[in-house]
Amino acid sequence: MKALYYDELEIGNLYTTIRQRTYPRKLIESFLTNKKCGDIYPQDAFVVLEMTNIFKENFSEKWIKILTTQGVIGWAYFIEAFDTEPPFMELKP
Repeated sequence: MKALYYDELEIGNLYTTIRQRTYPRKLIESFLTNKKCGDIYPQDAFVVLEMTNIFKENFSEKWIKILTTQGVIGWAYFIEAFDTEPPFMELKP
């Protein structure tokens, strides 16, 4: 399986992160608010439902709307790391 960067993700596909997640990560209802709607847990994979970039003064915020394997739908903020390793892995059924 090929490791992928944020810009290579496709809507409708199932993914996980390559780097181990050690704690639940907050998901929010809308990238315009900070209202929590659930969590993505370390063992969860997710389907990408929507992606958007919000351009600010010197950077771009990358947001992903996901459906977790636990049935939670929400937005996650993705921070691109400065390392060169892709952070995502597509899971095939």
